[in-house]
Amino acid sequence: MNTDIFFDDTVDLQAQMKDFENQQYFNTLKDLPYMPYYLTKYLIENCELMWKLLKYDNADAWDTENLDECEKVSMIYKGTPTQNDFKVFFDEGQDDAWDKQVSVLRIFPVEIEPVSHTHADVYIAIQVMCHSAINHLSNYTTRVDSIIQNILEKTNGKTVDGVGRMVFDISTFPSCTISAIGKKPYVGKTLIMGIDYSNDEENETNEIEWYD
Repeated sequence: MNTDIFFDDTVDLQAQMKDFENQQYFNTLKDLPYMPYYLTKYLIENCELMWKLLKYDNADAWDTENLDECEKVSMIYKGTPTQNDFKVFFDEGQDDAWDKQVSVLRIFPVEIEPVSHTHADVYIAIQVMCHSAINHLSNYTTRVDSIIQNILEKTNGKTVDGVGRMVFDISTFPSCTISAIGKKPYVGKTLIMGIDYSNDEENETNEIEWYD
């Protein structure tokens, strides 16, 4: 390929070469399928209240002891035929046949805007659904709002390995929002946060460590 058309004799040669290399690089969103898993790993380490409210269905769930890692991991769905025994999923939508009085967390990429050939604004949806019979807690809050707030507190402005810096700010990411979803008996909210993503060498992540 003839690269002469890219170069200008009046500009530093090294700068021209860097510009040329950038034109050859395109974002592939290589981490996209794994973002929900990466984020869940971060939540396991940082969001104690969320896990308690997902596991325990009683009104005093907020006042129970923190879960250990094995208890948290056991709630993550791994593609088995039966979904009813799990609380954390990596896709959208609630099964209409679901009738248990439980709360459920769903994490998935919901929107991607290609800002340039190297960068994209990736929006992650964090969706909490809860049976209305167990939504109210004994501390005069609701399960759904408490989970959403706990996640936002621990992720907003934080860098999550394999995902990027998560931001809840419409001046930077216009699609960020918290909105009500569902209808009784299952009610919930969706938190949408933005990420400036590129899969260049500077953002390389370590090899994925899978939970057993």
